[in-house]
Amino acid sequence: MRHGQTSCADYGCPRNGCRQAALLARRRRDSDRVPALTARVDPTLAATRAAVLVRRGMSAQDIADTSGTLIRRLLPHPGGVPP
Repeated sequence: MRHGQTSCADYGCPRNGCRQAALLARRRRDSDRVPALTARVDPTLAATRAAVLVRRGMSAQDIADTSGTLIRRLLPHPGGVPP
């Protein structure tokens, strides 16, 4: 997790940059929820695609930055315990 990212604020970081990133992401999600648009995808399909990207060398943080979501919840945890 890096400062200035949405996930940093979600874990309670009080820094202004992190809180602003979370606010911007929340506004984007809310704007996607207009009629006829959905901001959600099937979690099984998303987890499969995320796992492929990780196997190809993309980090979970890079996937989250690109997709604008907390992808870590979909990826298997290295210790076997979910986050």
